[in-house]
Amino acid sequence: MKRTYLFEGSMDEARARVDDAMARQAGRFPRFRPRYDWIGPYRARATFHLPFLDRDHAVDLTIQRDRILVQSRLPRLLNAFVPRIFAVLDRHARATLDGMLRGAI
Repeated sequence: MKRTYLFEGSMDEARARVDDAMARQAGRFPRFRPRYDWIGPYRARATFHLPFLDRDHAVDLTIQRDRILVQSRLPRLLNAFVPRIFAVLDRHARATLDGMLRGAI
């Protein structure tokens, strides 16, 4: 699964917004045990526990000049939920990049 979000502003501002969003998610959804680590200046790996599958899932975020790439390998069991997952990702991207987001491609 791959999604790209176009934004206006600096890469540092986008990174700061991702930091804020991940901190909020950790407080809102503790049962999913969200955590993330920056593995480069503009690359992060977020992990979430999927209690119904009893496994962790990783999502890679890469901030580029005018876009944020979100990449993930979903278990086949979740393929039917991809449209709903994209809707949730889009909603969180709009909230996180409020005023910066130009759209998803």
